[in-house]
Amino acid sequence: MNYQQFDRAMALKGPEIRRFFLLLVGLNCFLKGEKVSRLSRESFFEEFRPEDQNDKAIKQSYSLRLKIFDGELTSYVLFRNKDKRFCRFLTPTDLEFLPLVKYPDSLNPDIVDLLIDASRDNFLYDFEYGKIEALLELRRLKNYDYRFVVGSGINSGYGFPLWKDLEKEFKGATDCILGKKGACEEISQNTFNSNYGFFQITKDISVTEYQKIIEDVINSAIEPSPSDDTTLTAVAAVLYAQSLRRAKNGQKVLTFNYDDWLERALKKCYQADVVTFFKTMPIQPPNHYSSFQVIHSHGFIPKFPNPVFAYHYRSLVLTTDEYFANYKSPSSYGYKQLYDHLNDTCCFVGNSLTDYEEQKVISNHFEDHPSQFHYFYGSTEGLSDEVILYKTLFLLRMGVIPLWYPSHAAYKAEFRKYAKSLMK
Repeated sequence: MNYQQFDRAMALKGPEIRRFFLLLVGLNCFLKGEKVSRLSRESFFEEFRPEDQNDKAIKQSYSLRLKIFDGELTSYVLFRNKDKRFCRFLTPTDLEFLPLVKYPDSLNPDIVDLLIDASRDNFLYDFEYGKIEALLELRRLKNYDYRFVVGSGINSGYGFPLWKDLEKEFKGATDCILGKKGACEEISQNTFNSNYGFFQITKDISVTEYQKIIEDVINSAIEPSPSDDTTLTAVAAVLYAQSLRRAKNGQKVLTFNYDDWLERALKKCYQADVVTFFKTMPIQPPNHYSSFQVIHSHGFIPKFPNPVFAYHYRSLVLTTDEYFANYKSPSSYGYKQLYDHLNDTCCFVGNSLTDYEEQKVISNHFEDHPSQFHYFYGSTEGLSDEVILYKTLFLLRMGVIPLWYPSHAAYKAEFRKYAKSLMK
C-alpha cells in the first residue's frame, strides 16, 4: 500500500475500513499460502496463557481479531477501529499498533485500489475500469489443482436450454393446464420474489408435468464426444490430467446441474471411473473413494434408457420449497456440500454466481475463512462496462476473484493448455 492509497483508506468509514483491512490481509495471505481465521473475543482469549489474558491490551475492544498460520508459526492480527491501526504479533508482549500503510502486503497497487473500491458503500464512484485486468495476474498456472464448481454454462453446445428458456417451458406448460396465457407469470409476480416461482407453480399444479419437462430437457440433449471442443471437455481434460499427476488426491467437482454430462465426458474421453453423488442416492460409496467424484448438490436425473426412480425426483432442487429445504441451515445438504467444497480454492466455471443461496454460502464461508479466496471465470463478451465493473467489486467482497476473458473460448483454451502441461 502506498501513501496515496493510505489516504484513501483512512477516508473510509468504520464498516468500510474493516472490510478493506479484512480483504487486504486475506488476499495477501491467500497468495502467500497462509491461512487466516477470524476469532471471537472468547476464542481469542483461549489462545493465550492465563497470565497473558490479564494483559489490559488483550482485553480491549477490537474490530477484528485474526489468527494467521503460515505452516510453521502462528501469529495474530488485531484491528482497532477507533484510530484505524493494526497490530501483528506472536506473543502478547509484542503488541505495537501501526498505521495501515505499514502493513507488509505484496499486492499490485491496482489490486489494492480495487480492494478499496470494493470496500466502499458507494463503490462505483470514480472507478478506473482498466485496473480489473490486474486480477488476471492472481490466477495460478503452475503446481495448482483446479477444484471446480460448475453450472449449466459448461453444457453449452449440447442442446440444453438457457435458464430463461427453461422458465418459458414451465410457464407455457402451466398456462396450458390453466387454460389462460400469462397465468403463470401473473401468479409468480404476486406470490414469489425469486427465480424459482415458475417451477414451484408448475410442480404444485401438476407434479407429473414438472417431472416430465426436466426429463425431456435431459433426454433431448446431445451426448458429449471425445472430439468436442467445449468447456465441458476442457474441464474434463484438466480433471483427468490432474488425476495422473496427483493420483492420491482424487478429483472432486461440485455441480448445480441435474445431468451427468461431466461424468459422461470423463468416461467417454478418458475411460475414467466416476462416482455420482446426490442427496437421496440409496447407496453411498465408501468415504475413501479417491478417483473422480461429481457431487450434484441440486439433484440428479439420469438420461433415458436409464430408469428414473422416486429418489431421483426427491433429489431435485428447482422450486422455491426445494431451495428453501436445501439451504435451510448449515447442516442442509446443499449448504453443507458447497460450504465444505469451499475449504479448498475453487474455480467457478459455467456458473454466473447470481444465485442468492449460493452467494450466501460463499459469503458465510469467507467470513469464517478470510484467506480462502476463489476464482470466477467469466467472459466480457456482450457485457457492458458497468456490469463487469459492478460484478467485479461485488464478487471481491465475498472472496471471489473475477478473471475476465474476451470470450469463453479464451479461458477454455487456457484449461486445455494447462492440462497438456501436466501430461508431458
